Amino acid sequence: MEQFLLKDSLNSDIPSETLSTLIPYFCSRNKQKTLLKALLRVNYEQHDVEKYLQTIGERQMYTLYIYLFQNFSEEDEIDFFTPFVKIFSSFRQSFEQRTDDVDYKAKLCLWYLTKCFRGEKFPNQPMTPTERRKTIMTLIVEIVNSTFLKRLLEYNSKLTLETLLLVYADDTNVKIVN
Repeated sequence: MEQFLLKDSLNSDIPSETLSTLIPYFCSRNKQKTLLKALLRVNYEQHDVEKYLQTIGERQMYTLYIYLFQNFSEEDEIDFFTPFVKIFSSFRQSFEQRTDDVDYKAKLCLWYLTKCFRGEKFPNQPMTPTERRKTIMTLIVEIVNSTFLKRLLEYNSKLTLETLLLVYADDTNVKIVN
């Protein structure tokens, strides 16, 4: 099935039973690209996304985690903050323990914020102006009112500030005051 997924040659949705088998299989082999292709072939009205999020999050498959949160939540309840918290928690742990992957995880945090502040969903879909404003407001308030910003600034203040400036990148600047 992997070859069919990679070549986009499946002509139908993947049934729930098959996906329940594929997710742990591809996660255990760290095959994100193949799993993403499988997830793109799913009719989510017939699946329980929550049960997949736990497996993908535990395996630190962040791009898949982001993809599911941004694309398969209720339209008015798209959650852009939870993926950031998941990624940041991993970064914070690496930062405090001085592990080798701290650079990767810090850049992943800032990459995710960059996409959100630019109004992009993962993989490459635009947010609506309303989604972007709501996302920026949520992320900025949560980042400033916690240790998120402090840790990112300690890691790389220049890159963090450049990322934060993206909030003001166009005419749809966020007005927090009504």
